[in-house]
Amino acid sequence: MLDGCFSVKVAHVDSEIWAASDQSEDALLLRVPDTVVPGPRIDRIFNAFSGAGFGVSPGSLMTLRGVELGPVDGIDLGLRPANVLPTELGGTQVLFNRIPVHIISVSANQVTFTAPYRLEGTSAALQVKRGEQSSNELLVPVVEANPGILAADFPSPDPESLPVAIARKQDGTLITPSNPAPAGSTVWIYATGLGATNIEVPSGAIATTEALRPAADFREAAGLPSTYGPFPTPLDPSGARAMIGFVNSVFAVPIVVRESGEPNGRTLIRITPAIQTRGASRRSYSPATILYVCKTTQTGSCQAQQ
Repeated sequence: MLDGCFSVKVAHVDSEIWAASDQSEDALLLRVPDTVVPGPRIDRIFNAFSGAGFGVSPGSLMTLRGVELGPVDGIDLGLRPANVLPTELGGTQVLFNRIPVHIISVSANQVTFTAPYRLEGTSAALQVKRGEQSSNELLVPVVEANPGILAADFPSPDPESLPVAIARKQDGTLITPSNPAPAGSTVWIYATGLGATNIEVPSGAIATTEALRPAADFREAAGLPSTYGPFPTPLDPSGARAMIGFVNSVFAVPIVVRESGEPNGRTLIRITPAIQTRGASRRSYSPATILYVCKTTQTGSCQAQQ
């Protein structure tokens, strides 16, 4: 038992914390390693397709990035999973307002999940849980739409880059510099973060009908990310729709492409709600992605621009 009052001197020696009484330089009271076992930590959240972190919208596919979020050997169930997405994957749970949500992929530094389709309020609290360890809580704005276009840099999108969109022609072939889309034709891009749907569905489920569509209409908006329109190009009248067999956070969006003004046929595309709601801002626009378009010759063939 220690009697009386005394102060303690603390020093950092060889990765250890030493504490000693000021009554004797040799009287060691405590010596512990200063290494703290790290638990999960969330650094940021963003649209899983675009990398934009403006907020979370109903049913959107979102990604958390941080440390110790999942197993070193990542697990990815893909956009076309065999079953309904689980609420725990690789020992990781994502809590959305303290309720576990469905996870599509998990690794040590990021987790991709589906936001609930029923979102209330102006913000939501997110947290990652692994076993008995819980991460910091992240407060995220809730928005009506935070559209993002699937691009070649998925699942690690860079919001500062201009990635090439994953897009297909009507014949199903992938659009590339050597296989551009004819100007004036309708092509399919793929998006998430389009907001509430016309049919009430649970998040994390697999789409079973193309009748599932965003409740809001969307249009294509030309220009760079700093350009907010007008410059609308009408979407195909049939509109965006879910894809059977894919997770119901992902939609196929038909776009009528314009002729490119660049020699290589490169054009930029973005999508936005057709009707902007009060308070809408740049978060309502998807970041720009690249699409390759060709000129049509007099014979109707597609001439690639190199």
